[in-house]
Amino acid sequence: MGILVYNILLILLWPVYRLLGLVHPKVRRFIRSRYEGYRMIRQYARWHANDPDNGPIWLHGSSVGELDQALAVLREIKVRYPKQRVIVSVFSQSVRLRRLEDADLMFYLPVDFFWNWRTLTKLLKPRAFVTMTWDVFPNLLFHLKRRGIPAFLCSAALSPKSWRMTRWARLLQRSTYNRFTGIGAVNEANQELFRKLVSRRFEDRVQVTGDTRYDTILFKIRNAYPGSDDRRQLEYIKALKGPLWIFASTYQADDEQIFPGLPDLLKEHPRYQILIFPHKIDSERLQQVQKNLELVGLGSELFSHAVFNRRRRDYHAKPAERILIVDRLGILALAYRYSSFCYVGGGFHHRIHNTAEPAALGRPVLTGPRISTSPIALELAEQGPLVRCENGHEVIEQARGWMDNDKQRRKLGQQAEEYLKSHEGGASKFFDTFLSPEIHNTKAH
Repeated sequence: MGILVYNILLILLWPVYRLLGLVHPKVRRFIRSRYEGYRMIRQYARWHANDPDNGPIWLHGSSVGELDQALAVLREIKVRYPKQRVIVSVFSQSVRLRRLEDADLMFYLPVDFFWNWRTLTKLLKPRAFVTMTWDVFPNLLFHLKRRGIPAFLCSAALSPKSWRMTRWARLLQRSTYNRFTGIGAVNEANQELFRKLVSRRFEDRVQVTGDTRYDTILFKIRNAYPGSDDRRQLEYIKALKGPLWIFASTYQADDEQIFPGLPDLLKEHPRYQILIFPHKIDSERLQQVQKNLELVGLGSELFSHAVFNRRRRDYHAKPAERILIVDRLGILALAYRYSSFCYVGGGFHHRIHNTAEPAALGRPVLTGPRISTSPIALELAEQGPLVRCENGHEVIEQARGWMDNDKQRRKLGQQAEEYLKSHEGGASKFFDTFLSPEIHNTKAH
């Protein structure tokens, strides 16, 4: 019943979406990328048509965070079976296709039409399919099951308030989740949630294997080698005088909540400087941040201007303003090393962004209220290193407390780092629980 309703809606809405693509460039790019993904799969299958005994393991991560989870599994597969072919798909266009060192192919997932997968699964013949967090594709899972190809959900996590947990949604989705050969939940609470999504006879398929995102975060930190331009920017951050508060992945809603309290706080703590990393760095958003600061009487400077002027030696090392708006990508995770603590945005907007990176580097974290979609943020809040604030006033007051108490702040940062390290190994546990038996079985044949 569920898959029938899903297909009716998909078929009815797709022509509307195609028409929207005529006037909306973003929609047009999305549609084009789906056709390109379909073409890439067919071409890859033809290239390997003479190698039927070594079908690829197919990993899917819809967006940036889920791709990080998939890459941890990819590294684990290659450690165990270096010659195993692996392909990686993504859904969101926030992920740019690139050459992955250990993957044979990276592509955008085609639209989940029934007829697409009838052809593609027959051509591709994957050894196994692994998707992340909560992403399911009913028609793809149907055809994988029909062909006897095992499918798994890794790092499975849901908010208890998710629409997927409502009574009717569970009934409609049950047949889809029943098609998974195994579901690796991030913790016991999520194990119980996902057991409600499958029939009782399949509850044993849901096991706790952890969140592979921890593995990728720690891997990135241990193997971070910035390029020459990034090194110059990081050297500038390192040379800033005084302690540093980082605002990461911020939106207009974060500005509105927090900026009004900043002038008094900065007067009380004249040594502190602030780096703001907006979630988007287009000119509109950068100007918006500057304007929002001006409205509360605070000046700011673009980070690129400060770095450029210092390199030219026609500007003093200290920036003109205490607040720098970072208009460069790729240095946030490394910049956390030089901060005292951070605020991670999204919690006043829609949902919290990545809180694990600063925590892994021993930095306590402030956020807005909307953190229920992130198991890592929820567990850090329970442990203490992350403080969930209901409004901007609470953010300012907690920041004031950490600025006044270095000892408490450092202790919380140490707890955060220890917590992250204690959860490493999710990819290995997922592999041992689900993938290892499947690979051995298929190799035996």
